[in-house]
Amino acid sequence: YAVRSRRSVYYREKERRMSDSHYATGTTNESDRCRFLVDSETSQLQTDTEDECAPFFVSLQDLPADQLLHLQQVGLLPPSSKQHANVVPLHSTRSAKARQLLGLDESSEEEEEDVVVLEETLDVSVLSLEEKDTEASAEAEEETKADDSVYQVCLLREKHAAFVTRALFAPLPAGYVSLDSSRPWIIYWCLHSLDLLDRLPPGTKLQGVVHTLQACWTSTTVNLDTSLVQRDPFLSLHSNPNSDTPTTDMDSIWIPDASSSLFGRETIQLRGGGFGGGIGQMAHCAPGYAAVLALCIIAGLGLREKGEPSCDEETKEAAVMALALLKRKRLQLYVWFLSLRHTMPRLTTATPTTMTTENTMTGFRMHHDGEIDVRASYCILCMTTLLNLTTETLTEGVVEYIAACQTYEGGFGGEPHTEAHGGYTYCAVAALKLLNDYNHVDVQSLTGWLARRQMSYEGGFSGRCNKLVDGCYSFWQGAGMAVLDILYDKQQQQQHSSSEQTTGPHPFDSGMGEENDSSLMNEKAVTKRAGLLFDRTLLQRYILLCAQDVNGGLRDKPSKPRDFYHTCYNLSGLSIAQHVLSSHENNTSMEKNDNEDATRIYGNVETNLIGATHPCFNIRIERSTEILNVFHKKETQT
Repeated sequence: YAVRSRRSVYYREKERRMSDSHYATGTTNESDRCRFLVDSETSQLQTDTEDECAPFFVSLQDLPADQLLHLQQVGLLPPSSKQHANVVPLHSTRSAKARQLLGLDESSEEEEEDVVVLEETLDVSVLSLEEKDTEASAEAEEETKADDSVYQVCLLREKHAAFVTRALFAPLPAGYVSLDSSRPWIIYWCLHSLDLLDRLPPGTKLQGVVHTLQACWTSTTVNLDTSLVQRDPFLSLHSNPNSDTPTTDMDSIWIPDASSSLFGRETIQLRGGGFGGGIGQMAHCAPGYAAVLALCIIAGLGLREKGEPSCDEETKEAAVMALALLKRKRLQLYVWFLSLRHTMPRLTTATPTTMTTENTMTGFRMHHDGEIDVRASYCILCMTTLLNLTTETLTEGVVEYIAACQTYEGGFGGEPHTEAHGGYTYCAVAALKLLNDYNHVDVQSLTGWLARRQMSYEGGFSGRCNKLVDGCYSFWQGAGMAVLDILYDKQQQQQHSSSEQTTGPHPFDSGMGEENDSSLMNEKAVTKRAGLLFDRTLLQRYILLCAQDVNGGLRDKPSKPRDFYHTCYNLSGLSIAQHVLSSHENNTSMEKNDNEDATRIYGNVETNLIGATHPCFNIRIERSTEILNVFHKKETQT
């Protein structure tokens, strides 16, 4: 059994976090590497991963000028002011033979980001120092090092945007047939990435996205207890069982022949439905979650606040279509969610024969006859919160089930008695935040487990104890920690205010002061924000140095290929690190203040600052606020 010994992020030296060294901020050294009491296959994998990341943590100041020039050509470093006019795009420096072998010509330059950039296969002799005079070379190197801006690592915004845009509107290779049941996921991953990068496609394309998601809708007939239907205020409020015509702009849930009367029946048939992974596929919580978030992104574009740039007519039409689809299907979604509830005895209950609300807990199935785990609880609560469908009927016993999934380590497994995992832990933490109830879980051990997942050398997060760093956990673990830190921050704000309020944070609090919660907006009453309990600078460094593919897209780690999933969640984690509990006004100003916990944008500020994502919904904070305003009957500014 391999035991790792690493310094806790709670006690990481502040001078190293805020270092001015051009390893960029928060560099690592050999003492940060994991140490083991016993060598094993697991410890060797960790050592190999650290060796894999080590070349990315070099001192940029110590690199020769030709290597700096190469980094500028691929876009990872900005050209210096003196070199700007002389920097030649990398493809133009390739010899005719190299271009022929790579299949490049003037008509195929747009496809060039798909070519892996390997220095060994490229002829860059025209830019080599060997062709220059020794004195001129030394002078050029000194000029490069004198320009401090040349060492600021850049986010390859345009390349990442091009990578995910092609996935939305161009045919995918044959290998993607394995993702045929994940069409809404691909749409969400790509749309959210483009939204964070401020590179959303034109309105005509977005209208096609809405049509695709609408085609993934699957209607189904469900049986619910008549007593549940009769006492549920939401069902009785929105429809009339004696008519097949809905009383609102929502599709009817009533089946005329099957539900003409609620009396004298134990169960009643209602019309429900959800989004499937593709056209004609069964309704499923996971692609349903992705479809709803994608529609919220598009719908939010037409609900922009004052001061935001207005969108064109095609985009407004796409937003109207997306919002209308959400409104039309939300009641049938609610019926389907009720049919996924599964009540079971609590872990402390001796016998399940006499189940009451006091000795039961409630989980959700991912689909009819599917597995029950904490993913379903989060996906359903996320959708019901955005669409204002959360009721006591739906959530009764849910907190108890989520609490039962907490392990002795502090994190959460997918179901009771399983290993703590970063993805399931995020689902549990975010679901509890949406329910605004942490009273049934051990928050202190949870915080410790999350804090220990940040790798001291790489800077990114691992998903489980004794596992390797993975770029996607930049969001799953980072956002989970951010949600808890918002709780701590709220408690601290209350201690510095005269308010006697003792409840937890508002369920919609993103930690960015965007909600209509006056206590959050009154930042002057707070002497200091609690900050994040992980090193946000190290996390940004791992994403920008190790997770970026120079051809566009982001990845798990340097040895892994890029993909849409890791692109989405690396960017989401980058957004969390940049924005949550930062001290920048509205999280867009780049002026730093005297607060030591102020956001440090790693690398080049102009290229690296991306949009702010909500830590619970994982769509841009502007989109979630606008959707909440619509469905929670709040006044929307236009």
